[in-house]
Amino acid sequence: KDLHIFYSYLGPHAGYRYCGACAAHAYSQIDPTHVKRVFILGPSHHYRLNGCAVSDCTKYATPLYDLTVSFFIVN
Repeated sequence: KDLHIFYSYLGPHAGYRYCGACAAHAYSQIDPTHVKRVFILGPSHHYRLNGCAVSDCTKYATPLYDLTVSFFIVN
C-alpha cells in the first residue's frame, strides 16, 4: 500500500518584529530532510482576487536560501 503523509504548518507573515518568535517556533519543528515539496500561500494585500494568483517567478527568496519554483506545479 502506498501511503502518503501530509504535514502542514501555518506561519504568521506580519514581520519579524511582530511575530518572529512565533514563526521561528513553527518552522523549527520542521525536519527539512523529510520535505519534498513546499507550498507557500499568502494573502493579496493590494488587489482583490476571486480565486488565487500564481507567480511566474522561478525562485522564491527566503531568509535561509532560495527555493526553486516547480514549473510543473505552477502550470
